[in-house]
Amino acid sequence: YQNEKRGIKRKCSSSSDSDNGNSSKISKAEATAFLDRINAVEDVTDDDAVFDSCTQIVVKIKAFLQRDGMTKTHLLRALGNLNSNSMNRFLMGKGQDQCSNVTYKAAYVFFEKLRILEGREKSSARLKNEAEHPDGFSLTKSRGGFWISPHF
Repeated sequence: YQNEKRGIKRKCSSSSDSDNGNSSKISKAEATAFLDRINAVEDVTDDDAVFDSCTQIVVKIKAFLQRDGMTKTHLLRALGNLNSNSMNRFLMGKGQDQCSNVTYKAAYVFFEKLRILEGREKSSARLKNEAEHPDGFSLTKSRGGFWISPHF
């Protein structure tokens, strides 16, 4: 259907797509069960160091949201009921400027659990980060400002 005033096109779902059972979309219950399996992985804790940059986590979040049935709401709940504003601010950040954002640590832990659940090895970028940052990336943002004091 097309809204003629605004030029917006919307795709209507036909009843034959939903009735034949061949849909590639996963249900809300299946998405929730998958996220629960990820969060059940116990090999990663919130105390672990972060070995992915903010940029790498943003790429992982965007790729994850492209999976069938995954929504930002599902992911926010899986990350500990994060606020969507926090995630949006994190996704719009440049470089490491959002390293103190709660989304950074929560998403890192989530994607580490996903990697372990799927049985994938550490990526070459991850191994490089471990070598360059043995204590992990910083989770505090440098203030970068300076004080101006009046001279009397």
